[in-house]
Amino acid sequence: MLLKNALIGLAGLAASMTVSASTVVNAGSYSLEYDETTVFGDPTLSVGPGNSVGFAWSIPASVAVVSLGPTAASAPFLMPTYVITTNPGFALNGPITGFIGNLVFTDILGITTTATVSGALNINGAGDMPFSEALTKTVTLPIGLIGSSGFMSLSPSVAIGAFSSFAFSGGLLLEASGGDGFAQVLAQPQNVFRVSFEAAPVPLPAAVWLFSSALIGLAVRRRSA
Repeated sequence: MLLKNALIGLAGLAASMTVSASTVVNAGSYSLEYDETTVFGDPTLSVGPGNSVGFAWSIPASVAVVSLGPTAASAPFLMPTYVITTNPGFALNGPITGFIGNLVFTDILGITTTATVSGALNINGAGDMPFSEALTKTVTLPIGLIGSSGFMSLSPSVAIGAFSSFAFSGGLLLEASGGDGFAQVLAQPQNVFRVSFEAAPVPLPAAVWLFSSALIGLAVRRRSA
C-alpha cells in the first residue's frame, strides 16, 4: 500500500509538469501529441477492423532490471505522455483500451519480481485521475522446485463513450526484483505499449443532405434544359 501511494503521488507530481518536447501527428480522424524524449521513442499508428484505430510504442531492451544475491534492485522508467484530440468531421468513442507486455521475468530461489504502471488520466479536460496497477504474471516455464519463468502484461480499459480528448501523463513503469537468489525483468523489441479506441466520420445532418440533393437536382435540370 505504501508503494502504491508513493507511485500515485509521484504520478500526480509528474502530471503537473510541462512536457519538455513534444511531437504532433495528424492521424486523420484524430491528432496525437506525445513526449518524444522518453526511451520509448516514437509510436507507430495502426488501423484495426471496423472503426478501431490506435498507436503503439515498442518497449526497448533497456527497460530491464536484474538482481543477483541479497541486494534488491528496482528501476522506474518514464513512459510517454500523450494527448488524443478529435479532428473536425470525426467522432471518437471508447472504451479506450491499453496494453503493455509481454515483459519476460525469471524468479529463482523464492525471488518475486514485480512490475507496476502508474500515471494520471484526463478525459475531456475534466481533471487528472491518478491510478496504479500491477502487471499480471503468467508462468510459462516452471524451473523445477527453485523458480519459474514467464511474462508480465497488463490490459487496462477506460469505460467511456464519446470523447473529444484523452490524456495520459506522469506515466511510470516500475520494475523490481530482489532477494537471496537470482531475478530479472526484461523487455524485448516485440514488447509493446499500445492504445486503441474507435473513430468514425460524423454523419451529415439530414438538412445538409436535403440541401445537397436539391443542389444536385438543380444542376441536373440546368444541364438537360
